[in-house]
Amino acid sequence: MPFLTGAFWRDQALCNNGFVPQSRSSASGGSTSHRRTEALHHAPPLRYINLKEDSLMNLNKSMAAIVLAAVLAASVPSSVMGSTSQLTDSLKLSVEKAASLADAPLKSQITASFSELSSLLAQESALDGTIKNVHYGNEEAASAVRKRITTIDADKVAQLEKKLQQTKDKYKPLFVLYSSVSGTKSATAEIRLAVQLAREDIKLKERQLKAAKDEKAKKIKDIRAILSGIDSVKVQIKAAKSSADIPKKRYSAEWSDFKQLLKKKEAKRTADSLSALVSLTRQAIDQKKGIHTLELKISGIIAKAKAQIPAK
Repeated sequence: MPFLTGAFWRDQALCNNGFVPQSRSSASGGSTSHRRTEALHHAPPLRYINLKEDSLMNLNKSMAAIVLAAVLAASVPSSVMGSTSQLTDSLKLSVEKAASLADAPLKSQITASFSELSSLLAQESALDGTIKNVHYGNEEAASAVRKRITTIDADKVAQLEKKLQQTKDKYKPLFVLYSSVSGTKSATAEIRLAVQLAREDIKLKERQLKAAKDEKAKKIKDIRAILSGIDSVKVQIKAAKSSADIPKKRYSAEWSDFKQLLKKKEAKRTADSLSALVSLTRQAIDQKKGIHTLELKISGIIAKAKAQIPAK
């Protein structure tokens, strides 16, 4: 949309009040000063004409936003709206008309197949929602577990680090004293023994800290090893989705043919097309049930990993 300037709105207001603006190059209509006087005489108050530039900008932005929203809405694939949306009231009437033109057995077949297709499409839509919920639940749960494992034994390690530092601080005066008297007669056996015991105490605290850190690292490694099992399941899900795309593409083509047959009122071919749609939908549901099972498998892996996290 071209930008609407203040001059445009001013001219519109003048026209609405019976005054037609003249171009600067026009030689008719009297002098320039006379035309200005006439314009001012007939024009409405300036507060209605002299729109602020920022107001016009906001107007254009709003219009642009509306147009963009419309374009985006039009670009959304119809499959995103839900497969059951295909079964409109108009389509149902067309199927009923096609069935009414058929003999009793064929009419029964068309009616039963269309009813089954409606039920299957509803099942498929519900299954899609279930898979989506489980998938996003798995993503959140796995992220939470990975975050929690970094805090395993954190308090224990922190306490041991604190004890080690406290022990070193406690013996620091003794080490300073020993350093000052080492090699002299003042370095008695008692001082040397005290220093030896102090060093052993510090080494004990260091071993305890190292053991705690090693234990923490092992726990984290074991849990991550469990979570790594998710990767292979995701590969299976990807393959299952690729397989599910095959009947989906065939369904799309068959659906187009089905609608054309309805228009032609060819009952036998309509019945055959409905049967094909039912079969393809069943295949899609079977594939998606497999995907759901795999997503639940991931849920089990995450639950197992979570169970390995020590309670605080």
